[in-house]
Amino acid sequence: HLDVYKRQLMKHMKKQLLIFVLSCIVIGTNAQSTITVTPATTYQTILGMGGSGAMTSGYDTYLRFIVDDMGLTIWRHYMDGGASGAITPAQINAGTFNFTDNAGYANFFKALKAKGVTQLVATCWSPPASLKQNNCLSQLVNGVCNADCPSYNCADATNYLQSTYYDEYGKFLAAWTKDFESKTTMKVYAMNIQNEPFFNEPYPSALLYSG
Repeated sequence: HLDVYKRQLMKHMKKQLLIFVLSCIVIGTNAQSTITVTPATTYQTILGMGGSGAMTSGYDTYLRFIVDDMGLTIWRHYMDGGASGAITPAQINAGTFNFTDNAGYANFFKALKAKGVTQLVATCWSPPASLKQNNCLSQLVNGVCNADCPSYNCADATNYLQSTYYDEYGKFLAAWTKDFESKTTMKVYAMNIQNEPFFNEPYPSALLYSG
């Protein structure tokens, strides 16, 4: 299912990139702006220059390009509630589940660490489906999980983590973090509990309400 999500994501990204490029062309033809850079003034300090993704094999050349040549220093890693398959709240509370993706990506992250990239930010794109109101990893459209619609951010007000399962979601993220660190030898610097919290998508996503 991850390959399907990736293809949908790439389609969405290409569409957004085209819109961005066209916007730049329109702006560039209508107005000119002057940007003044003052090197002596510090406005903010960044933690590092980052990348994202993971591969199970054939990553040596890729890592050489982004780390050795481009100077990457921090990594963002995708995960979601399907990382251990379809699990129930009872399994989460009992700890009777496994994270297969972490084992498959272990050598990639060990190679990344060997090149000096030791800070990693993990981002969860959706809680496990069993913890959500719509019982789907992503949006529910016409009664079908993960279905597409004419536009992104489809109308699904049920694509959210149920408040009764906050504890289970915390246990799930903690278990994933421990498993990831054990299998990859990398430490998780930070965990983003919800990617893009205002949008429904045909790939793993969820709405994150304030209360």
